[in-house]
Amino acid sequence: MKQYSGRSVNGGIASAPIKIYRKNEVRVRRKHVADTDAEIGRLGNAVEELCMQFEMLARKAGENVGDGDAELFNAYAMILHDQIFIGTVKETIKNERINAEFAVMRVAQGIAEMFSSMEEEYMRSRSADMEDVADRLTRLLLGEDEKPFVINEPCILVAEDLSPAQTVMLDKKLIQGIVTVKGSVTSHTAILARTMDIPAMVLVPLDLFSGEIKDEQMAVLDGFNGSFIISPDFDTLVSTKNRMEELARESEELLSYKDLESVTTDGKHIKLMANVASTYDLDAVLRSGADGIGLFRSEFLYLESRSFPDEEKQFKTYKKVLETMGDKPVVIRTMDIGADKQPDYFGVEHEENPALGFRAIRICLKKPEIFKTQLRALLRAGVYGNLQILYPMVTCAWELEWIDRVVKECAAELENEGVLYRVPVQGIMIETPAAAVTADILAGKTGFFSIGTNDLVQYTMALDRQNGMLDDFYRPKETAIRRMIEFTVKSAHENGILCGVCGELAADISMTRFFIDAGMDALSVSPGFILRLKKHIRSL
Repeated sequence: MKQYSGRSVNGGIASAPIKIYRKNEVRVRRKHVADTDAEIGRLGNAVEELCMQFEMLARKAGENVGDGDAELFNAYAMILHDQIFIGTVKETIKNERINAEFAVMRVAQGIAEMFSSMEEEYMRSRSADMEDVADRLTRLLLGEDEKPFVINEPCILVAEDLSPAQTVMLDKKLIQGIVTVKGSVTSHTAILARTMDIPAMVLVPLDLFSGEIKDEQMAVLDGFNGSFIISPDFDTLVSTKNRMEELARESEELLSYKDLESVTTDGKHIKLMANVASTYDLDAVLRSGADGIGLFRSEFLYLESRSFPDEEKQFKTYKKVLETMGDKPVVIRTMDIGADKQPDYFGVEHEENPALGFRAIRICLKKPEIFKTQLRALLRAGVYGNLQILYPMVTCAWELEWIDRVVKECAAELENEGVLYRVPVQGIMIETPAAAVTADILAGKTGFFSIGTNDLVQYTMALDRQNGMLDDFYRPKETAIRRMIEFTVKSAHENGILCGVCGELAADISMTRFFIDAGMDALSVSPGFILRLKKHIRSL
């Protein structure tokens, strides 16, 4: 029996034989070419063919998994049209007079290594995208087809990493769990696991080529504590079977709460909303029976792009979310870029302390052309559902006045252009001590409050929550935090507006009674927490 630890990206327990996904390696040799123009033309034809393949895979993704993976294939197509990648490949062919497939692999390897070295986890996970696109493009140039990977029985899928193109072709009904050597919480493995609602782990230190792990070996995957056991002993198998049966009973019981109200035994109501990282999570939101989306993080649109997403792309994304949710409220937060989320194309200079620097609403107000593109898309999308706009990192009243002027400018532009739009209710995040202690003033100038406890704790306790050495000092239940929350809710209600919590503390059931007693109107959590939280609320 061997046990490995890794990072859990979705909870649950699985017990099944191992099936190892080993990608067929493509071998490329460097060759001298006499006609570089012809070689560049060959590259262009392969790029065009691969774009068509991605369109086909996007359609298949919509049929098998849902619309989420279709969005990922659009990102793949963007890589093929990116001049940093394809432009460099063309230059390499021309300057070094080498074959296209060798140039593709060499340039892609350099870009993938650059992604892997980035601090932002989302950008690190994009190295797998680059490798997969390059692999598929190289195979096209060589005239090779990748052999299909077949799953015939229930299994725990083990892989170096998984890309959308690989996962779309799998029979997901037979996959009981996923374990990868690489990956991150934003990787396609994590997205797939959450969509399928199966246990999954990434960053598990396995050597898939040493013989220490083989197909058909029995294994146990515990997505709750990040444990992967190969060849478990009899006692482990028995205890795992008992836990799985218990979890199955709990899941069945939780489903019975889907259409019930989140109300305490003495009649106090509190809405349960969903935090959404991207459109990939919409299916999970619908399955959870959430009262709406309390936090849609629009920054994923910026993080997955290599340039500023235009108005049309944003409009289509927001419209899709709103139409999916119907009449239920959808709170879309304007881009919370900065701190630990830094796309290169924003051109933000290095900061000694980015958490206290140029981020979120500060970028929007200092670069209004970026802000206006997003606002125009949001106002247009507002016609198609119950939209509410949320502004992050607001600290004082003058910022609200500035925001209001920009919103009115966007509305006037759309009016003059004859474009349909709607100005929705707008609110602010309370995530700084400055905002919390002046909540009584801010409440009279905005439409609602949403308390971001993650940053509120960070700024109030004067610690960097990205610094693992400070974990013992990160105490979100301290009196200072509770007092700020209570004052914020009181100020909101005195001014006739609603107040919710969208930070991680909202999912902590040891805090649920405190939130209800404080008069909180809504808790917004990851979709997987909603039914469990609803059951708890109905017992209070």
